[in-house]
Amino acid sequence: MNRRIAVFIAIIGLNLMACCCGGVGNAPPAAQPVVQVNQVPIQVDDVPQVQPPPVKQVMPPDKLAPKPANQEPDPPENKKLAGDDPAIAYQKAIAAVDAKYAGELVRRDVKAEVERYVPRKTDKPVLISDIGGIKVELLSGSIAPITFTKRTVSGVRDLETDHDYLTLRVKIHNESGRPLKYIPWHFDSSKGMAKGDTGSLSFWSSGAKGISWPAKGVKDNPATIPIAGSVVDVVGVTVPGFKTEQIDLTLPAANVQSPGESFKFRITREFFESKEVRQASIEADYQRRLAKQQKILESIEDGRLAGVRQTVAREKMALREIEDARLALIARAKAEAEARRVAEASTRVAGAVTVTIDGGSIEKAAMYDRIRRQNTFSENIVMVVRVSVHNNSDTKIINYRSWGARSPLSLDSGSVRDEFGNRYKCFYPAFGLEFTGSVGPGARVDPMTSVRDVVVFDVPLEKAAELTVELPVFNIGQSGKPLSFTLPRSYFNK
Repeated sequence: MNRRIAVFIAIIGLNLMACCCGGVGNAPPAAQPVVQVNQVPIQVDDVPQVQPPPVKQVMPPDKLAPKPANQEPDPPENKKLAGDDPAIAYQKAIAAVDAKYAGELVRRDVKAEVERYVPRKTDKPVLISDIGGIKVELLSGSIAPITFTKRTVSGVRDLETDHDYLTLRVKIHNESGRPLKYIPWHFDSSKGMAKGDTGSLSFWSSGAKGISWPAKGVKDNPATIPIAGSVVDVVGVTVPGFKTEQIDLTLPAANVQSPGESFKFRITREFFESKEVRQASIEADYQRRLAKQQKILESIEDGRLAGVRQTVAREKMALREIEDARLALIARAKAEAEARRVAEASTRVAGAVTVTIDGGSIEKAAMYDRIRRQNTFSENIVMVVRVSVHNNSDTKIINYRSWGARSPLSLDSGSVRDEFGNRYKCFYPAFGLEFTGSVGPGARVDPMTSVRDVVVFDVPLEKAAELTVELPVFNIGQSGKPLSFTLPRSYFNK
């Protein structure tokens, strides 16, 4: 409403200006394109642009028409009126409105492009559904054409669908205590439902007449499932959209003689598309859209339209944000892989004992002075390693001797070495002091319980980026090689 009032006021003002000019307003417009009148060109990369002066008029942006390429130059007698011509003022107002509202369009377009590549949070998958002893399990999923067999007048033929489908292999196991008659869902899927987080999906049907069936599915209609028996069948739905991350699937239990109920499942995209395939799909989609954006940029004529500067800035910003989102996905995948590697490297098993390194610190260690009965810190910077010892046995007690306890036996001592071959020994507290969190000389570990301890070593070199902690198995009642944990230095800063 405010824009309409502003337009109305601007038109009245223009008519008054036309009257004062003695009929000039009724003459054919002598306006030059806004980029040529009392303005200074601004460079946006290789495209010359114009910064229009601010005005109070608010005009509809669709009223500004570009100057035809074959239009003759304005007569010299009209150029002297350029500053007062109503048509010139009108074009200035239009250009100002375009510049004012362009930012909102840019933000909306960029947000839509970035969200295309950002995965949404999904719920926990549900792959098994049980109704009255009839258990249905989703075994696997893939995206490909469905191969099916069909009876024709010339015999039985193997065919393939024209389009890809999300093909799900389902296993129906009969634990109901009675034989079942199973009507395959691919024959009658009218009551089934598949809904993704970006829209509904349709089921593939082989036809109720029973003249065709999937090559790896159930042929008979109905099929008999004996007591404690099972069959594997195929269910197909249309391929989910590019942004679909989760699908809720409902299969009617009436097909297995349980009317009024339904088997319900939930699958995520990883169930039918691996991370590697997904990453390749994102890369291909990004390259297609990049080519499309580049084609749009190349098709714009330099400086002829008033909106060229906004269009170029919007397209470049969208490409930059999409590239950032794509790189963020790659970085996150690498971080997840590194986190999995570190988690595996921080745990070792020896016999019935699991030893885990739970991080640590490289700083002055917290200690307790038993003589003065007060907390204190070590004088030197040391490397503190937190360890957890878990007894997996349900019948045996383990007498754990701390790797950080002072001992005349070399078998008891732990050590740390870096990638340069330097070795760092245990750091023992002075008489009357003990490290906070230490179990002392050792502890008893009952079946299926754990104890936590700290082992302190000399501080490693600052250039050491990878540290290997070696803990003798003698301390946990085992024999053999020491447990070796190779971890990045950053792991001991948490």
